[in-house]
Amino acid sequence: MNNDKAETSYSVLNDPSLSGIPHEKIVFLEKMLFEAKTKSQSELLPFFLNLVQFSKANHIDFSPEETDAIIQVLQKNSSSRDLKNMEYILGVFKKMSGKK
Repeated sequence: MNNDKAETSYSVLNDPSLSGIPHEKIVFLEKMLFEAKTKSQSELLPFFLNLVQFSKANHIDFSPEETDAIIQVLQKNSSSRDLKNMEYILGVFKKMSGKK
């Protein structure tokens, strides 16, 4: 197994394309990615739903541009397992955002 993939959750957030995102948001992402790696696929949805509530309560919002940049960086640096989990979560969030 490629150890580089296991380390991406931290180094990926130093990608130059994310330099315009405020530091507090990057710290939030680091914590989120670290905790998400410890979850099984069945635990991911409740984890991210709680995370959405937490981020709203703490006024941590990502613009569509920030979200797209983060997703692109994560996708190019993720393992196949991580990509599957990411696709699942993104699908859920797209369905939720359609309810606005």
